[in-house]
Amino acid sequence: MNLKQYLICFITAGTLFGCGEQLDTIEGGQPSEVSEDELSYETSDLPIYDIQSQDDYNEVLSISDDLKKPVLVHISGYACVSSKYFEDGQWLDPIVYPLLKNQIIIAKIYVDDRTSLPNAMNLPDSLDTYGEYWMNYEIERYKMVTQPLDDIVNHKNESLVKEIATYRSHGEANLYKLWLEEGLANFKKQNNE
Repeated sequence: MNLKQYLICFITAGTLFGCGEQLDTIEGGQPSEVSEDELSYETSDLPIYDIQSQDDYNEVLSISDDLKKPVLVHISGYACVSSKYFEDGQWLDPIVYPLLKNQIIIAKIYVDDRTSLPNAMNLPDSLDTYGEYWMNYEIERYKMVTQPLDDIVNHKNESLVKEIATYRSHGEANLYKLWLEEGLANFKKQNNE
């Protein structure tokens, strides 16, 4: 058996027999326990609004005002692997998920949306798609281009955090949780809660 055949057999066996549990046992630890609550954490259960137009964004800001909750602005991309890891990692972490589910509204903005902008919008000729519109927004507002990029804003679109969160700066759940708590605390101060 050559090395390639061996690796295929090893990977297949690991997949069939629960590779993660085998690694825990090999390293001398116990297999990790996952609670029923953690198993039920789904991104689709979070209050996420997919934003295409400025009207969509304004509507979420209005909902924020009605519900008295801040908005997590999540600038992402359909094809952005880092955004997907960020959402599946930080958002679904047991210390972060309850905050997002119960205390925050998420506005998810895609900078690679290829839908054509309506001709009625008075925008520079260089902006042809909603993705280009939101990329321009990211550059103008945050002076950078990176995905994911997260901000927490109130219903007036005013930032509630000292710094934005990116995969690089807040790629660990505990850091992201502290950042969310900063935004929530500032939101409560503004609303005298």
